Amino acid sequence: MLLFKFFLISFSVLSFAQEDVYIDKFAFKVGSEAYTVSDIETSFSYLRFIDCIQPNNFLVSSSFLPLFQLKEMNFKSVKSNESFTNDEKKYFKKVIPFYKMLIYKNTYEIVVKKDLVQAMELQARKNSCLQFLSKKSNTVLSSDENFKNIMQLELFLRSRFWNSDKTGPSNSQEFQKAVKSALELTKSVSKQITHQLYWIIDENRGL
Repeated sequence: MLLFKFFLISFSVLSFAQEDVYIDKFAFKVGSEAYTVSDIETSFSYLRFIDCIQPNNFLVSSSFLPLFQLKEMNFKSVKSNESFTNDEKKYFKKVIPFYKMLIYKNTYEIVVKKDLVQAMELQARKNSCLQFLSKKSNTVLSSDENFKNIMQLELFLRSRFWNSDKTGPSNSQEFQKAVKSALELTKSVSKQITHQLYWIIDENRGL
């Protein structure tokens, strides 16, 4: 029972003779990838981080950040509670399409160039955007897999809907059209990639 009950992950880390307990829960599975509450929290942080660098100028944050902001989520509480509330379940269902797009873009070869990362890191420091990231990840973006993964999606969306050479205000009609196209593609991709909700699996097991 304990193995499956809400797919709870709990382990202890000993540091300086003090025990820190890390608790997390699986929320859903997309394709072959399983995502925890912490994964969702991390994605939210990076989307806010990217939007902070140049507000409303990135397709990935303009398209998907609103999904993560539909409800104010206390992730720490969500991870520690025994079960998900109905509102939390609805929240997780809303953000699943973002993860389907992360998987879908892997069918393309996308390179995040070092000079782009360096430019974004410089602007992030100017705008005090590093506050959105954990201390562990806010120093070397070039080796940060979470950042790289989301930026690959950004570059993929730009290659499809928003030429990187284009300039102009982010609220331009063309940019908004690109965001709309990105969301339309997301709807299509969502039908192609399967997902599983872990609390449904849990309930079916009668746990």
